[in-house]
Amino acid sequence: MLSHIVERLSRSSSVEKAVADIRSADGTVRICGLLGSSTAVFTSILHGYGDTLTAVICPDGAEDLREDFESLLGDNEVLHFPDWEILPYDEFSPHEAIVGTRLRTLSELLAGHNGVVVIPVRAFLRRIIPPEDLAANIIRVELKAGVRPEALIRHLAEMGYARTQVVEDIGTFAVRGGIIDIYAQGFDNPVRIEFFGNEVESIREFDPITQRSVKKVASAEILPAREVVLKDEAIHCFMSHLKGKRLKGRQIEEVAIHVKDRFFFDGMEAYAPYFFNDS
Repeated sequence: MLSHIVERLSRSSSVEKAVADIRSADGTVRICGLLGSSTAVFTSILHGYGDTLTAVICPDGAEDLREDFESLLGDNEVLHFPDWEILPYDEFSPHEAIVGTRLRTLSELLAGHNGVVVIPVRAFLRRIIPPEDLAANIIRVELKAGVRPEALIRHLAEMGYARTQVVEDIGTFAVRGGIIDIYAQGFDNPVRIEFFGNEVESIREFDPITQRSVKKVASAEILPAREVVLKDEAIHCFMSHLKGKRLKGRQIEEVAIHVKDRFFFDGMEAYAPYFFNDS
């Protein structure tokens, strides 16, 4: 980590004066002449003067900028909120790794992360799942907690998880007696939750290839599999917004039927704003 560069430069009298002028300014401040990694260096210095989140919105080069910030501040201090990398009304969904990174970042922000988040301008301009909707659809399972397995299974389906025989891919879950395997978005390994009645008896991470346990954990956080959750309220909101609208690409009747049937189809994310209240 190159944090010593930020520390040394922040003690420079010229940098201290520039930072003081910026922090005392009433309106928008334009900073010119920063080339290459100097953008990340100077932004890291500014970030060090406060105890709040710093959002860096960039038209291009987001990956390079994120790597610069990680070198200067450390991986734990930097979040990335990538764009879907699909065009409006494309009839396919963003890659699961992108969705996982986005949801993991939003979850960290909900938890009060106050580091640096790098956002491509296209991602910044897209409407995202509201914080309250995301918070309501994060499942936290703890050891010895009371959880009804059938309620957990229903919630997973609403959040876009596909039920399979064996969990090998992100966004899937499997049920075998009193055991539920889940490969949650944003995590390296799936988890195996074992129940005794309605009580969580054990939680273990396991290797999706060998299916063998990796380690025991005290809790598991399960994010939605998609950026759309098909709960009753979301479906009602979608149908309300759909009235009098014309949709590009798919026929409106086809989309409405899929949503009513709680069927997650490719390209569903293009209609994500219809699932949220305007407020």
